[in-house]
Parts: sequence; C-alpha cells; structure tokens
Amino acid sequence: MDIVKKVFLSKVAVFSVVGAIVGVLGIDYPTGISLILFLTILVGFIFILTGKTQEYLSLGKVYREGEGTAILGFFLFWILAMNLVSGCSPSVYVVHASKTGAWPIQEVNGKIVHELNPPGFNASYVVLKEKTTLFLFKSEDVVDMWLGYQMPIPPKGEPLRVNCLNFSIENGSVSFSFNANATEGGSEIIKGPIKKEGTQFLVKLGQSSVTVQENSSNEIRLGNFVLEVSSRGDLLMFELRGVPLSSDPVDLSSYGLNILVMKANGTLFIFTDKPSRISRTARVDDKYIVVLPS
Repeated sequence: MDIVKKVFLSKVAVFSVVGAIVGVLGIDYPTGISLILFLTILVGFIFILTGKTQEYLSLGKVYREGEGTAILGFFLFWILAMNLVSGCSPSVYVVHASKTGAWPIQEVNGKIVHELNPPGFNASYVVLKEKTTLFLFKSEDVVDMWLGYQMPIPPKGEPLRVNCLNFSIENGSVSFSFNANATEGGSEIIKGPIKKEGTQFLVKLGQSSVTVQENSSNEIRLGNFVLEVSSRGDLLMFELRGVPLSSDPVDLSSYGLNILVMKANGTLFIFTDKPSRISRTARVDDKYIVVLPS
C-alpha cells in the first residue's frame, strides 16, 4: 500500500473512531470541533515522524489528503453514536462546493435535502476566495455563506411563503413582506434593533433608520429599493418592493436585512440565514463545507 493511501485510510479510520467516542460521551460542539483540529495535527505529525514525507509526500499534501472525507466520517459517527445513546443529534449540513455560487445542501451521507419546512434549508450560497497560508500553500476559504431555499420560479403575482418571509414576483422584480413584534425581540430578517420609545418605533437598518408612529406607516429608501413600515399596536409590518431578480445575487445585508435573492436555470433562490459556525475542509479532488447552524 503506498504512502498516500495510508495517509488517507489512517485519517478516515482515526477520525471515525474518535467521532463515535465523542457521540457516546456526549461531548459538546466546541470540544468536538477542537478534536478535529487536534486529530489533523496529530495524524499529520505521526506521518512526518516516519521520514517518508520528504521522499513520497509533501508536508502540505499530508495535511490535505483525506481531510474532507475524514471530517465527514467524524460527523457521521458522531451523529450515529449520539442518536444511539441519547436519541438526539446535532444539526449538521454538508455543502459540496467547488466555486462561488448556489449549491444544494446535503446530509452527511451525501443525500441531497429537498424539504422546505423550517428549519429545513435546502440550499446554500457560498463565497470562496483563494488565500495563501503560512507555508505559502494556496487554498480556498469560505469568506461568506448563506442558508436558505430553492424552488421553481412561481407564476407572476402568486404569493408564496418561506419561513417567516412572504414574497411575490412581478415584472422581473420580487417583493417581500414580513412582520416583527417590538416586545418579542424584533425579527429574524431585521439585523438591527427595534425599539419602542413612547408612541413611536425606531428601526435600525444598516447605516439608516426609520421612525414609525403607532398605527401609522412610513417609507425609507434603501438604495434602489423602497421599504414601507406600518404599525398596528406592537406589531410592525414590513414590505420591501422593487428588488430585481437576476442571475447575479442581490445581497441586502448591507441595508440591515438578512436576505439574499437570485435566480438560475428557472430556479428561485432565497437565503435568509447566516450560520455561526462553518468548517471548511478539502481534498485534492473534493471540496466540502460542514455547517453547524446556531
């Protein structure tokens, strides 16, 4: 067996066994993720000590070879063991992405997710960027990522809903509407705070803000878009109009809204969530992103 195959099989075996141990012991997420980093260093260090790396395998390839498959094995056995012991498991998404763009979400075993019921995201938007590491190795890293939904483009004017977001498409643009309650912590779509001061509401939207009196409405222009905010008691209703629908993603996060929208090959993509934890892994021929949503 050549040294490259030994590295690959050793990593997969060690990561899988430790993943099962982590699941049985019920170790928390941060410790489990730390173990992945430790195992990567440990297995690579052991092969470096054999002295064969200079002759057969570069230092960079020792650490890259089998890393994606090994980490997926770690998560797979972690989830299986945790299910057997406690009946519950962490929520893990896997994205097989080779370049920047929209990609389907997969389960750890490779099955593509199709469900749309929250929190069942079935699509991701990944932004990859090449970087140079400490030892001048070049690799791609995730600089931004969204989770959301993909579906066939609906007929003109037909109202649809994903998660807490209502939308409709007409004349090449999409309109969104959603609600927020000032006394219940605001909205998943609004990134900034929503405050009630006396008889008026203050909504922070990126570098802008809008003030709305009780039982009235107000509009604010966000770049080329118009956002109307209406109040009814403590309930605020938002309607965003004029967002163009094209193959180029429209990212509204700079306006304080957790929305990214685009279309491709007759498919509509709406992204509304940014995961808090992303683990970027890679092999020479495969690229994976493992996501643990908050």
